[in-house]
Amino acid sequence: LELTRGTGDLTGTLTIKDGAALAAVEPRLRLGSGVIAARITGDLRRPAVGLNARLTNLTVPYVTADLAALQATLDPIDTGARYRFQAKGSVQGLGIAAKDRSARFATGGFAGTGSAALDGSMVQADALSIDLPELAVKGSGSWQRDGATAATLSIAAGALKPLGEIFQVMLAGSGDAKISVQRQGPGASWQADLSLQGQGLQLPQPDLQMLVDGKLQATASLAVAPDGAIAVNRLQLDKTRLGLTGKARFTANLESVTGEASVTAADLGFLSKTAGTPLAGRGTAAVTASGKTADPAVRAAITLAGLRVAGVQLGQAEIKASVESAVRAPHGQVKLTASPPPDWPALQGIQAESGFALASERLSLTGIAIHAGGAAATGQVALD
Repeated sequence: LELTRGTGDLTGTLTIKDGAALAAVEPRLRLGSGVIAARITGDLRRPAVGLNARLTNLTVPYVTADLAALQATLDPIDTGARYRFQAKGSVQGLGIAAKDRSARFATGGFAGTGSAALDGSMVQADALSIDLPELAVKGSGSWQRDGATAATLSIAAGALKPLGEIFQVMLAGSGDAKISVQRQGPGASWQADLSLQGQGLQLPQPDLQMLVDGKLQATASLAVAPDGAIAVNRLQLDKTRLGLTGKARFTANLESVTGEASVTAADLGFLSKTAGTPLAGRGTAAVTASGKTADPAVRAAITLAGLRVAGVQLGQAEIKASVESAVRAPHGQVKLTASPPPDWPALQGIQAESGFALASERLSLTGIAIHAGGAAATGQVALD
């Protein structure tokens, strides 16, 4: 120590031979043994700090490691209270757990560089990274107490199987995701953009697998207002058997919603297994929803073209439906207009409509009216 100059060069080492006693201080912390070495140099009012640690049999919430090593430095970068930080580390025998689910990796690494103010007024993360076998996470961001906030995160998964192990689902394939978040300042809305891609996907739900057919591309842009209202300004789904674009707005606490979506299917053949008969054709749908988020009213207009069922050409059809209380007690009206092929003259000008209600697993069709080729029929039906 140079007390007259206010400088020094201090080093110290902490050796933990048996970390079991640490559980009495923090029950969620487990440690076998460890060595932590620190060095403090320079102006004692604003010193540079170096840290090296090596820990064995480490357990913290959601993470376990047979061996963890860390190197970190803090260096003053101006006459104020700002410091630049650098850190890197490695892990052997890494386990990641969520409740009773876990995945294990042979090795892992992490690194980060940036700067921060000791008074907590700002943090700048120039580069953050986590590298695991088949999984890489990279990010950066900045935060200012009285200014703007921005962050980006990218995830590249060469294999999705380890993520499936964490969530205990059968998952395979590869994918990547990108997320960016920003806010111009206190009181401003949060803005976020998300993108997701997947290839060679094998999903646990047969219906989802049928829909994505091994590939997926999705993008979304949303904003969160200071009062909690959420605006999904753009939602798009591509490279699947159903294409989707849409937008929606939710009031604070997600109580109410207004939204619209457009769905396209270039080939309806993927529904053949579900329908139990060969299907062909193409379809589009325009859907709107409004009202309480948990029980909205829904309007849909569906157009089918080149429709073929079990090898029989059925032509074109338009379906319009309005549904009230779509979740708790669905009821409403449905109308069908169809244009069979010209060689079916007896069925030209098909029109059908009906009211419907679903309650206690009973579907009631009321006010049924069917018109086709000069013939007409009316009635009602109840199906249990």
